[in-house]
Amino acid sequence: MILTPMVRGGRHGFRDVKVRYQKFLSWNWSDLLQLNGSTSKKTPRCSDEARRAATLRLVRCGELSRASRLLTSKGLAPASEDTTAKLASKHPSRATGLHLPSLSQDSIKLSSSALFDAIRRAPRGSGAGLSGWRFEHLKVLLENELTADCLFSACSAIARGILPAAAVTLFSSSRLIALPKSNGDIRPIAVGEAIRRLTARAICQQKKELFSSFFCPIQHGVATECGTELIVHHIELLLQHNPDWVVLKSDVRNAFNSISRQQMLEQVVGSFPDILNHVAQMYGRISPLVFMQGITPVTIESAEGVHQGDPLGPVLFATAIHSVLKDLQEMHPKVRILAYLDDVFVLGHPTDIQSAFQDLKKSFFAINMIIADSKCEIYCPSTRDPVEGFDCIPVTDDGAIFLGAPVGTPSFVASSCSNIAKSKFLLCNELVQLGDIQSAMLLLRGSHVPCLNHLARLVRPELLTQAASIHDSQTRKTFCHLLGFNEIEDMPWRQAVLPIRLGGFGMTSLAFVSQPAFVASWAHAIVELPLRFQSLFPAVDSLVNSTTGALSNALTQSVPDGKHISEYLTSAGKVQHQLSMSFARCEAEILFTDAPTARDAARHRSTKGKGAGAWLNAIPTSEVLALNSYEYRLASLLRLGLPIPLSDWMTTCNCGASLDSSGYHLLTCKTGGGPVWSHESLASVWSDCLRELHIHHRREPRHRYANSNDRPDIVAFDSDSGCNVDLDIALAHPWSSDIFPRSSETDGAAAERREERKKSKYEKECLPGGTAVSLIPLVMEHFGRWGVMGRNFLQKLAKKSCDEIGRPNAAEFLDFWRKRFSLQLQKCNAKVILRKMASLSSDTSSAKYSTQFFSH
Repeated sequence: MILTPMVRGGRHGFRDVKVRYQKFLSWNWSDLLQLNGSTSKKTPRCSDEARRAATLRLVRCGELSRASRLLTSKGLAPASEDTTAKLASKHPSRATGLHLPSLSQDSIKLSSSALFDAIRRAPRGSGAGLSGWRFEHLKVLLENELTADCLFSACSAIARGILPAAAVTLFSSSRLIALPKSNGDIRPIAVGEAIRRLTARAICQQKKELFSSFFCPIQHGVATECGTELIVHHIELLLQHNPDWVVLKSDVRNAFNSISRQQMLEQVVGSFPDILNHVAQMYGRISPLVFMQGITPVTIESAEGVHQGDPLGPVLFATAIHSVLKDLQEMHPKVRILAYLDDVFVLGHPTDIQSAFQDLKKSFFAINMIIADSKCEIYCPSTRDPVEGFDCIPVTDDGAIFLGAPVGTPSFVASSCSNIAKSKFLLCNELVQLGDIQSAMLLLRGSHVPCLNHLARLVRPELLTQAASIHDSQTRKTFCHLLGFNEIEDMPWRQAVLPIRLGGFGMTSLAFVSQPAFVASWAHAIVELPLRFQSLFPAVDSLVNSTTGALSNALTQSVPDGKHISEYLTSAGKVQHQLSMSFARCEAEILFTDAPTARDAARHRSTKGKGAGAWLNAIPTSEVLALNSYEYRLASLLRLGLPIPLSDWMTTCNCGASLDSSGYHLLTCKTGGGPVWSHESLASVWSDCLRELHIHHRREPRHRYANSNDRPDIVAFDSDSGCNVDLDIALAHPWSSDIFPRSSETDGAAAERREERKKSKYEKECLPGGTAVSLIPLVMEHFGRWGVMGRNFLQKLAKKSCDEIGRPNAAEFLDFWRKRFSLQLQKCNAKVILRKMASLSSDTSSAKYSTQFFSH
């Protein structure tokens, strides 16, 4: 029996979730080949329309990073014999037999907490292996205690290396995909079985601290926070204090697929014996990789190297070369060896690195690692000592790109950053054609806006100015285009670049973030590097104590008044966030001061606060979390204070009041029933929220009060107090005459005023028998801000929520329902405005006005 994934009732499930884990092991290789051969279809290069449609599907699955990569990808390589031959050439055969070491008697004991945390954090929409299983299918097993135990037993068996031979063949196999490169070559991507990857993720999490201490200080690519930044900053420090040194960056051909498995197993025995059984089980035999050549499955044998997609792969690769790098450092104490997985850097005097490089080539060759001289590079900042003996390796004296960051002369760094910024235009060009504003905005904010943050953390801010200007200009242009404008004024754009919690759109400016990011990266390096290399203490002390230089200038400009630099250096992990938020709060206050009118100040204050802009973070994974393009665009115009396009003849409402492009009267006019409809819509969402927590409640019960016929919107049972509580729902506008202009000076003034009025009204009511009414007003402002009592009530409800196995789930509950209410509010605003505009014409077609809206 094969356990087949299926979908039931909108959630992933199984035909038989109670089956014991032995059923996992009952699969056999021939069945899988037959299954894939009979169901797979030829996958041609996708058209632009198909790629965009697939991108939208990924966004709706919550996979923003994969969606942005797909949108800018070149598709798949053709499923041809030529592609198959190129894939086979990427997986070399083994020259000699593999001698398996004796298995360990003390195998790793997998932690259930590490496993369950790993599966909860596993990315949604991740690729499936040959069986078709994904992480989502395994997550369902956590909903039942029996099936959760089965999953833990299966993963424990994989971790301990006690699987039968047939199961090992399955779990060591992978589905192979070919991606084209710009030079005509292909890049192989292997996708292994989800349960094997899940087990490896749990092992990595369980042994993270051990991995980190073992590879320190040479290897920075495993269990090292900001490893690339540490290497780049280390190189800069060494070159600054050793003017006659050079840097050699080596490049290994097909490193991960070529590394000797014999070397890897031998190193695991001495370094991490408790995972030896797992590693020997997965790598002790030839691993089959299945590539679909049309409808025909072709098996390619993987005899050397680590498995792609294996979370333990980087650990095993680093383990295999660690002894080589360590021995090389001991043999050549005058040079400095740094590595980020297969990227190895040798720093020192030219004569010293020449002999070290030759020894590195010999040592790597012995373990099937061939260094390509033509792809290596030497950066020689000084011309006093010529670099000799490297005939096939290019030498540059102006700079080089190390781990994605330019290092060299100011002109080289500035021009390189500008070129990198220009290369990021493709995603923006695709976003404006995507056809879904909500998805496009999510990808713009989540993928394009932060795409140069690594440069901001590694490049001096003054050298990043031109690149930041290019990047920010493209961000602004794309943002305006998605909203239907050629350009927007500076004031709305200044609001858009603010964080969402401060009333913006999160379109963070690279120029804005460059100072705090640079300081944060160096703060981490200043704390971490001397712990790894004590010889760096003098260089770090000189850097910190210097009154001139890039870091000192950035610190001076970044640290707020009244703060000391040491406060940030001792908490390096939060420096960028703390400094960025300090800048953002100052900018928000300046916006209040510079606001053209008091109405603009009140609007901006109403867009601030927790949950006020939650709709901007909502991923359209379901209908209730999605906004159509009209709704999204209108919500954006209201948030930024941009004019709503009205027809020339729309000057007066049918109630006699004047209309303006701000939309205030369209939202609040009582004729036509717009406010009533919005009120009822939000009440329905509150009812759904209570129903999810199984809280007994009633909507608008009659004869609730002894002295009036008023009816509360909802009466719910409060288990804490043991009695019923009345919930009254209301919308408040900060421009209402009873609160304006106070709302332009105080955050949340409109919601506070409405809460006071509700409390005053219900103080006069009493229940039969004379009992006082327990009332909670649930107020939201039209621009999104929550009232204090409503926000506290939602947090109280969140404390009652639990996940599928009974663990507290407050954070997830709050996140979902804040988005749910925020989205519903924007939908109400859009629908009320659209209905009102339609009612002012003899043609009451809503479609006409939504089309008219986009035509402006």
